[in-house]
Amino acid sequence: MQNHQLYINGEFVAPSSTATLDVIDPSTTEVIARVPDASASDVARAVHAARAAFDDGPWKDATAQDRGRVLFKLAEIVRSRVDELAELESRNTGKPIVEA
Repeated sequence: MQNHQLYINGEFVAPSSTATLDVIDPSTTEVIARVPDASASDVARAVHAARAAFDDGPWKDATAQDRGRVLFKLAEIVRSRVDELAELESRNTGKPIVEA
């Protein structure tokens, strides 16, 4: 079973407490992973990092064309992993995905 860390400021970091939440496959009720139960201070760290990344990073000054390129690249990545994402989605909802 996988135990995960928090992803804050571009890296995996330990949470401030040892509390965890079970991730349950609703189709089998099996625990498939454990994730940190983020505390208020963990959330504050994540929000602070996100705000700093926006304020000091290149995204806020990117043109609409530049942002569009990034979003098209993201869409390409999603399409290339559609089978994997569909499997994850079906595990999280407990029912299969019907292709649009």
